[in-house]
Amino acid sequence: MKGKFDRWMLALTFLLSGAGCAACAWLYGRMAQDDWGKILWTGLFFCIPFVVSLLGSFLAEGIHRRNFVIFRRGNRAITLIAAALTGFAVGAGGQFLYMLPPMENHSAVDMVLLLDGSGSMQGKKEPCVQATEALLEQMDEQSRAQAVAFASCVLGNTELLPLDEEGRETLIKFVEGTDIIGGTEFGQPLTFALNSLEEKKETGRIQAVILLSDGEGPFPETLEEEYKEKDVVLYTIRMDAGEQETETARQLVQFAQKTGGFDTKIPVDEKGQISTDELTKAFRQAFSAAKELGMGEGLLVFGKIKGSFLLRFLIRALIFSVCGILVGAVYYRRLNKEQAIGNAAAGLVLCVLVTVLGQIGVGSLSASCVLFCVFIFSAYTTYDSDEEVDGHV
Repeated sequence: MKGKFDRWMLALTFLLSGAGCAACAWLYGRMAQDDWGKILWTGLFFCIPFVVSLLGSFLAEGIHRRNFVIFRRGNRAITLIAAALTGFAVGAGGQFLYMLPPMENHSAVDMVLLLDGSGSMQGKKEPCVQATEALLEQMDEQSRAQAVAFASCVLGNTELLPLDEEGRETLIKFVEGTDIIGGTEFGQPLTFALNSLEEKKETGRIQAVILLSDGEGPFPETLEEEYKEKDVVLYTIRMDAGEQETETARQLVQFAQKTGGFDTKIPVDEKGQISTDELTKAFRQAFSAAKELGMGEGLLVFGKIKGSFLLRFLIRALIFSVCGILVGAVYYRRLNKEQAIGNAAAGLVLCVLVTVLGQIGVGSLSASCVLFCVFIFSAYTTYDSDEEVDGHV
C-alpha cells in the first residue's frame, strides 16, 4: 500500500524544535560574548532543539502507535542521550573549526559611549564614571573613544579621541561633568554617534556604539538599516528595575542584535542604585565583543562571513550536512544511501540560505532558527498503514 505522510510528526517536531531554538536565542546574549562562550552556545544550539524535537516525534508515535513503529535498537532514553551528545559535539566542534581560519586583522576599535543624562539617572552617576574609567583602562592605545551625553537631545560630547594619557583624561573629565537633566530620547544620540563614526572612519577599524540608559526613548526604524549598512555595531546596557518589558524596549534589543551586538541588563536595587562592578563588567564585555568582531570571528549558525570566505563557507557546509545526516542516524538508527544523501542535501541548502542572508545583511538569529527547524530538526515521515516500516527524514 502507498505510504502516508504523517502531519503530526512534522507539526510536533517543528513546534518543539522551534521552542528549543527560542531558548537558545534567549541564551545568546548571555553566553556568546567570548570565544568559549560562542563554542558552548553553538553546541547548545545544535543540541537543545534536536532533543526537544525528538520529544515531539515520540508524541507523534504515540498518536499513530497502531499505524507504524520507528525502527530502533535502543530505548528512547538512549536516543535522547545520543542526540544531546552528538548535537553538542557537532555544534561546538563546528564553531571551533569555524574560528580557526585566518581572521581579518582589525585590532583597533572606535567606540562611542552614549551616556544617559536624563533626570532618572540621578544617583547613578558615580558608578557610570567608575565603569567608564575601567573601560578606558581596558582599551588599548590603538583604539579611540568618544563620550556623548544625552537626554531629550544631545547635551554635549567630546571628539573621537586617541587613548593616550591626554585623551583618557579628557574623556573622564567630560563624564564627571555631565549634567543630569530632562527626559530621554534615543533617536538623536544614536544618529549623532553614527555620523560621528562615519566622519572619522578609517580602513581596518571596527566601529561600535554603547548605549547606556535607565529609561526608554523613541528612535527611527530606519536607524537599524543605517547601522547595518555602515557596519556599526550597537551594544545596549539597560538599568532594569524589574518592570515588564515594553515593545519599545524589545525593539531596542532587536536593534542591537541585528547589528551584531547584544543587550545587557543591570539590576537596580530598592534604593534605585546599581552595582559598579556589574556596570564595569557590561562595559568590558561590550568592548571585548567589538574587538572580536573586528577580528572577523563570527558565528557558525548565522551572520556575515568576514575573512577567508571560501574556507569558512566549506566548514559551514560540512557541519550543516553532517548535522543533517546525524539527525536521521541518531533518531532512526539506520539510513539508506538515498536518505543519507537527502539529509546531507538539506544541510547544504540550509548552508547556502544562511550564508546568502548573512552576506546581503538580512541574516539574523531568528531567521536561522526558522531555517534550522525546517531543514534539519523537523521529521518528514511516511508510513504504511498496513505494515510496520521504518520512518525516515
